[in-house]
Amino acid sequence: MRRTDLIALLLTVVGIEMSTRAFTLVVVRLREGVNDLMGGEAVATVPTERFALGLLILVTGVALGVFHAARTLSVRRLPDGGCPACGQQTKRIRRRAVHRFLGVLMGPGISRRRCTGCGWVGLAKDR
Repeated sequence: MRRTDLIALLLTVVGIEMSTRAFTLVVVRLREGVNDLMGGEAVATVPTERFALGLLILVTGVALGVFHAARTLSVRRLPDGGCPACGQQTKRIRRRAVHRFLGVLMGPGISRRRCTGCGWVGLAKDR
């Protein structure tokens, strides 16, 4: 997400909150619902099963968003095919099972590489 996108999103959220207090209401209802669940009571605003399912979907969505942001930041830090230690050319090397799994999580364009000069081995973006 670019900085201008983040600023636009932040201004939108602040504008909605200032004009309607919608996010405050959401936080209050979530807190009350979680307190009701923890206390063994029925949730006051919606059926308990619906609240629990909605809470699970919300937590899953937030976790996926955090994972996506962390993945984007970590991929940006990877070198672009050259050795980060000495700057020389690198060669692709065979990935292990754990690297294949990381490749699925991090997306296409990531490979395991070895530097021909200093011997550095690590993940890098494909050119």
